Amino acid sequence: MLIILSIYAVLIWLIFFQFKWLAWNRTAHVFVALIGLVIALVVVAMLNTKTPSGRVTVMGQVVEIAPVVSGVVETVSVKPNEPVEKGAELLRLDRRPYQYAFDQALARETIARITFDRKAKLSEGRSATISQQELDEAKAQLDQAIAARESAAYNLEQTVVHAPSDGIVTALRVAPGEQTSALDPVIPFIKGGGPKLVGVFSQNGAAAIAPGAEVQIVFNGDPGTIYKTTVTSIVPGTSSGQLKVSGELAGGSDIGSSSDHLVVIEWPDGFPEALKGLGMTGSATVFGPDAGAMGVLAKVLLYLKMLGTYL
Repeated sequence: MLIILSIYAVLIWLIFFQFKWLAWNRTAHVFVALIGLVIALVVVAMLNTKTPSGRVTVMGQVVEIAPVVSGVVETVSVKPNEPVEKGAELLRLDRRPYQYAFDQALARETIARITFDRKAKLSEGRSATISQQELDEAKAQLDQAIAARESAAYNLEQTVVHAPSDGIVTALRVAPGEQTSALDPVIPFIKGGGPKLVGVFSQNGAAAIAPGAEVQIVFNGDPGTIYKTTVTSIVPGTSSGQLKVSGELAGGSDIGSSSDHLVVIEWPDGFPEALKGLGMTGSATVFGPDAGAMGVLAKVLLYLKMLGTYL
């Protein structure tokens, strides 16, 4: 836009001052100002709709890992910011209380099974001395003991916390000797599959943004470089379009008002791994199929943004 206005200013200077083809009076002042305003609005509108600009952010799926049972942390088997494989041990709780509970449950199951077997033998034949009711109660006690033993075994197994998938442990909120509560998140975990490059643009440029469209990106973390890539996919919706289910009728405040348009962008070739950290940001411009002359102007503006990353 600055280039267009500069060219317009040169024309005004030639017409009114250099060659003096027209008089520089009040009417000329108003006319020149209106024409300049119209040019500026048209250029801005064309840039926003043909070559929309926005911001990009490196994003990833982060989950909170929490132990299922409470206990004292015995060992922490990982270090922050190191990749781990699915099933790898992350931390281990003191298993002794749960081992004792399992041993007790196993002993109760053994007694209940012996009791049931004895009563089952005594209930056989015509000389049975045990009623069916007593046998059913013994069977119910055995089933209860089996369930208690399985529950104790499950709790014992949960004293070791494993990675749910390939990924990276970003931080540790516990250390050996500390108490942790059941379902209390202690490890933020970036799930595998790699981070994604997500762009946020205004909805007035949505018509120019489609899978395969050219994108040029400037990252704050890599001054002086313009990366070229393409749009991978369009995010099908945002939280502004989500209507929360409740027992009340929807009101105006429940309707979103965001004008963001989200897209997933392909990683540029040769993109540095150092810039793939979650939260890294930059500026991006999408070039629609009919960008035309606006595409040239948008590239100049993006180049100026690239120079601004040095500051």
